[in-house]
Amino acid sequence: MTASSVTARTLDRDLELRRPPRSLWSDGWRRFRKNRLAIAGMAYILFLAIVAIAAPVIAPHNPVQSDVQHAGVFRQAAWIHDPNPMRTGTWEYPLGTDSVGRDVFSRLVYG
Repeated sequence: MTASSVTARTLDRDLELRRPPRSLWSDGWRRFRKNRLAIAGMAYILFLAIVAIAAPVIAPHNPVQSDVQHAGVFRQAAWIHDPNPMRTGTWEYPLGTDSVGRDVFSRLVYG
């Protein structure tokens, strides 16, 4: 062995001894940040949590309240045109209504 390799190993060992050990949480967080799929999953879950918290502001209608005018009539989404005017959607209900007359978008936002 040469003197330079011994010196380099000694310096590396000294640096390892001086560096404080990583905690389990910091090591886990470091590994988590390196995983792109995990970051994307966390962003998606965070998005869903924000939508769930802001659901009363985002949803245009009560998700469980039935609209008696549209009860019994399934309305399509607003951008789908149907020859039957009773089934044609309106922008009041962006994703349409179910057979009971409840807004599908509001039900989707509330979960």
